[in-house]
Formats: sequence, C-alpha cells, structure tokens
Amino acid sequence: MDLNDLKTSLQKLAEVLKRGKNIIIFPEGTRTISGDIGDFKKTFAILSRELNVPVVPVVIKGAYDALPRGTHFPKPWKKINVRFLKPVKPENHTYESLKDIVKAKVTEQLNKK
Repeated sequence: MDLNDLKTSLQKLAEVLKRGKNIIIFPEGTRTISGDIGDFKKTFAILSRELNVPVVPVVIKGAYDALPRGTHFPKPWKKINVRFLKPVKPENHTYESLKDIVKAKVTEQLNKK
C-alpha cells in the first residue's frame, strides 16, 4: 500500500467515525502464520488520537486453531472466545504509546489461561 492509499483510507475511516459510527480494525493487518500475536500497525492509534475516540481492545482466542492461515473453511467444533476489554482513551498518549498499551492489554489477556 502506498502513502496515498493509506492517506485515503485514513480519511474514509475518519469520516465514518465523525458520523458516530464504529469501525473494526485488525491492528496486525493480516492473519498470523504461527498463531502468535504479530506487530501492531498504528493506524488505529492515529485515528483514535486525532479524533479523540477511545479504542476498545478485543481479544480473540481460538481463531487460529479454528481457521489457520492458508485454510478456507473453519475446523468444526473449535471454540472461539471473543472478549471486549475496557476502552483506552487516547489523551496523554502518542501514536506509539497508544499502540503499545493496546497491544500489551491484548497480549496480557491472550496469555491468561
């Protein structure tokens, strides 16, 4: 994705948020190859900070087992848990610190048994 595409995407997402709608962003930008959490991109942090919109981290457990990368159909009877965490407000954060704190909260929950 080149810089112009990214800018256009951010503008379109910002318009949705300004209309009071919610958006879902997968901050890793792709499905994991190994099942481990990947690097977070800061797109969500830029939108959150610039528009003063809180981020609601979401933890998804079991998705890799149910639908590993490279497969087209989910495995039957695999359990997937989705958990919404407390919102993170963007004030007093840089793009980088907001990205890092959201990743830390998601990672912490993924590592809980």
